[in-house]
Amino acid sequence: MSRQSAYAAVWMLLSKGLTYLLLLVIANKYSVADYGKFSFIFSLLVLLSFFSALGMPYYLVPWIQSKKKTGPVVFILVALSILFSALIITSAWKTDWIVVLALLLPLWTLNGLGSSLLWAQSKYGIDRFFCVVDGAVTLAIAFAASAQGLMGLASAYVLGYIVQVAVSFLYLRKHLQDAFRDFRFHVPTLSRYLTPALVTSLVYLSLGVLNWLDTFVLGLFRASEEVAYYTVASQICSLLVLIPTALSFVVLTRKDEKTLFTASKLSFLISLNLAIILIAVREPLLAVFFPKYPIGLFIGLLSTGMLFFSVYIMHISHAMSIMKPHMVLPKIITACTINIVLDFILAPTFGIYGVIVSTFIAQLVALLLIGHAQGYDKLISVVFIVVISVGLALFLKLYALLLPFFIIPLMVVMKLISPEDLRRIVRVAAQSIKYK
Repeated sequence: MSRQSAYAAVWMLLSKGLTYLLLLVIANKYSVADYGKFSFIFSLLVLLSFFSALGMPYYLVPWIQSKKKTGPVVFILVALSILFSALIITSAWKTDWIVVLALLLPLWTLNGLGSSLLWAQSKYGIDRFFCVVDGAVTLAIAFAASAQGLMGLASAYVLGYIVQVAVSFLYLRKHLQDAFRDFRFHVPTLSRYLTPALVTSLVYLSLGVLNWLDTFVLGLFRASEEVAYYTVASQICSLLVLIPTALSFVVLTRKDEKTLFTASKLSFLISLNLAIILIAVREPLLAVFFPKYPIGLFIGLLSTGMLFFSVYIMHISHAMSIMKPHMVLPKIITACTINIVLDFILAPTFGIYGVIVSTFIAQLVALLLIGHAQGYDKLISVVFIVVISVGLALFLKLYALLLPFFIIPLMVVMKLISPEDLRRIVRVAAQSIKYK
C-alpha cells in the first residue's frame, strides 16, 4: 500500500467518524420530522447530482491523465448543476432552507472536479483530508445552529462544502488553469466524454444512488418521521460497507482472479461479523445515542443488503480493472429496475417495510447476477449464512456477540472459507496496513 493510500485510509476513517458524530447531533438536536423533510430534499439533490457530476471522479481521472480537453467537460457539468439548482430554487422560493440547500449541486460539481484533479496526481490522502475539513465544519455549524432548525442544518452542509471547495481550489490553483482552459460548449469533446462517463457512473454509482432513491420514494408517500427513521438506519448500516469499499480498490488495481476471490471472502467475513456485532448492540446503542429513533429492527433488516453488497462489489471492481464494464452494467440495471418498480409498488402501502423488502430483493438479484463467477452453490450458501446470522442476532440480542464463534466454523463446513483462506486473509489484512 502506498503512502498516499495509507493516508487516505486514515483520513477516510476520521471522515466517517465525523459523519457519525454529525448523525448524533442531528438525532439529538433536531426533530425527527425536520430531519425527515431534510432527507427527502437531500435525496432529490443526490439524484440530480448523478447527472450534474457525471463521470466524476471515476472517468474524469483517466480523462485528465490522458491530457484530453477538460474545459468543455467542466463547462457542461457546471452548467447542468447550475440549471438543476436554479430549478429547485425557483420551485421552492418561499422555503428558505431548500433555497440554501439547492446550492449544494454546483458545490458538489466543483468538489468533484477538485477530487478528480487530486486523484489524477495520486494524491488520495490530500483529497480525503479535505473531506475531513468539510466534515468538521459541517459538524460544528450543525451543532451551533441547531436552534435554527432546518435552516441551520442546510447552512451547515452548504458552508462545509464551500470551505472544502475553497481549500481544495487554493491547493490546486496551479492546475485549475488547465482544467478550465477552453471552458465552453464543444460538441466533439462532449460526445467522446459523455457516453463512457455515463456507463462508468452507472456501474459505480447506480446501486449507491438507490439508497437515496428509496428515501425519495418513501418521502413521496409516507410521513417525514418514517423518512428520518430510514435515513438514520441506513447511515448506521453504512458502517458495514467500509471494508468492502476499501478492498474494492485493491481489486481495482490488481486484475487477477485470485485477488478477486480472496478479497470477496475477506470482505464478506469481516462485514458479516461487524453486522452481527452491530445488531447485537443495537438496543443499548439506540437507547444512548438515538433515543428518538425506534429503528432496531430496521438496522437488522437493512444489514442483509449490505452483506450481499460486500460480495458483489468485488466483481464490479474486477470488471472495471480489466476494462469490461459491459460485463456488469446490464445486471446492475436489472437490479436497479427491480428496486425502483418495487419501491413504487410497496412504499405507498407498507412504508419503510416495503422499501426494505424492495432493497433486499434488488441486492439479492445483484448478488446472484454479478457474483455468479463464484458459483451459485456458494452464493446460495452466502444467502443462507446471511439470513441465519441476521435472524439469530435479532433474536439473541446481546448474546449474539457469541455468534461469530459458531458462524465461522459453519462457513468452513459449508466451504465458503477454508483454514487456508483464513491464513491467507490474515496475510492480506497484514499486508494492507503496510506501505512503502
